Amino acid sequence: MDNNSVVEAVNLLLSDSINHEKWEQAYQRYANSLITNKNNYSTARTKFRMPKPMYAYSSITMASNYPSFDIRVHGQSVGNIQVKKGDVVLLDVTPEKAAHTEEYFHLNYFPVKSKEWNSSNEAKIFRSMFKNKEFGRLKSEEHRIENLLLAEFSKRLRSDGKLLCNIQPVRLSNCFFQLTTPLKASTHSPSFSMNKKGGATGGGIDIMARIKHSAADTRLAIIELKDDNNNSEPQKDVMIQALSYATFIAHLLRSKSGRKWWNLFKFSGPVPNVLNLDVVSLMPKGKSEEGCLAPIIIEDLGVSLTPYTLYYELNDKGQITGFSGTLLNEIM
Repeated sequence: MDNNSVVEAVNLLLSDSINHEKWEQAYQRYANSLITNKNNYSTARTKFRMPKPMYAYSSITMASNYPSFDIRVHGQSVGNIQVKKGDVVLLDVTPEKAAHTEEYFHLNYFPVKSKEWNSSNEAKIFRSMFKNKEFGRLKSEEHRIENLLLAEFSKRLRSDGKLLCNIQPVRLSNCFFQLTTPLKASTHSPSFSMNKKGGATGGGIDIMARIKHSAADTRLAIIELKDDNNNSEPQKDVMIQALSYATFIAHLLRSKSGRKWWNLFKFSGPVPNVLNLDVVSLMPKGKSEEGCLAPIIIEDLGVSLTPYTLYYELNDKGQITGFSGTLLNEIM
């Protein structure tokens, strides 16, 4: 499929009367819950600290309910934190996540059920396994690079070592997150995926960010990340996935809860009548085939999708050293 075809296909999926009612109601519930629980969730995040390279991640379902946070190390989920009444902070490690810890990091750990984060021996051992430690190449390199890029984009100033200015990831209560969509995007054809209750069960957007193009133009960007760049999954195919998710965001921002989501994405006021969204393929440098980067107009929604490339460079230690691509020409 080419870029225009994939946008048209996703438009048809999301506009279908049965599909549309399901996803619009589901995401309206998510938005309402996120807004209702925002203060409690933000306060809960201040009740615990974690050492690097641990990061607290969130999701629209976690932040919509009781305060719960996903603990990730180099992008890999290794446990959960729950904040109960009375500011009780508890660690949980399922058998599956304990197994992942051994598989991904070659560390031997055990399942934990509701142990106090600050004082329990189990939590102290858990933190000490990862604190200030470096790990070699992991089984899921894409998870590691995603976390690395989120941390890089989150830096504020050049003096902090920020390599790419005027970009900040969208967060939930200061936590990294991936917005789950009702779509299963692939390089072949997108499909719709929601459970019977209307909850989202599709793919997650790797990174959403606010990108400053000029003093008066800050845009929302939908970014699809890959840890490789080769002919088996070239840039042109990665862009197809990114456009699928960007088309959903266009519909979401024009839905009944669109303004709420716009504000949750850290933009003030109403959604602009003419909305420009950046759509970015984020990959290492390579020689795969690049696709068309012409803007696509969704006339019925008053939305313009503008594709960009962004390539990252890694040194021998797996650290990001620089960026290239068409997006650099646009960022102020």
